[in-house]
Amino acid sequence: MRNYGPPGGRMAFGGMGLTPGVKLLLIANGAIFFLQSLPLGEQLQNLLSFMPGLAITEFQVWRFFTYMFLHGSFIHILFNMLGLWMFGTQIEARWGMRTFLIYYVVCGLGGAVTYGLFNLAGAGNTQMVGASGAIYGILLAYGMTFPNSVILVMMIFPMKAKYAVVAFGVMALMNSAGGSGDNVAHLAHLGGNGVPNLGASIPVRLRC
Repeated sequence: MRNYGPPGGRMAFGGMGLTPGVKLLLIANGAIFFLQSLPLGEQLQNLLSFMPGLAITEFQVWRFFTYMFLHGSFIHILFNMLGLWMFGTQIEARWGMRTFLIYYVVCGLGGAVTYGLFNLAGAGNTQMVGASGAIYGILLAYGMTFPNSVILVMMIFPMKAKYAVVAFGVMALMNSAGGSGDNVAHLAHLGGNGVPNLGASIPVRLRC
């Protein structure tokens, strides 16, 4: 299996090419975003987005999965898909397509579950869309697999991956605690970051 992972300390800008799982996810997200731009896009979003009241109390369980393929704007999907390419190709090359896709979906589900639980506790009730929970999970995996690889935070500041993971997690926590009302739902970022730690079958190990 080809390994796209950078050695310690090397600046990381993604794999040398698209791996199959990442390519599949890029196509799926792009296709759904195109459908959202059509006249029936609003109805599609209302049907597939994660709305805790409908997903949990009315058992519309598909929303736990489908929300992660919707996006609120071009910038939203652009940065999510850029993160998927930059970090996902290297993780998939290390793990294989099947494990990578399972991990991606589990992280996305974890984002929805986390947001739903906080909603039940009265901490949020906005419509949620986006792959950000899954992308944060991939970033966590990247930081654990290539901890000393240097990435560009906000495309400007170089930082080792193991520190960037902590920084992004803190930012998501601060945004959620601040009561941000957008439907990106920063609580899902925390779920995408935290849920993978519960799975002992994911082949990653933190190196200091």
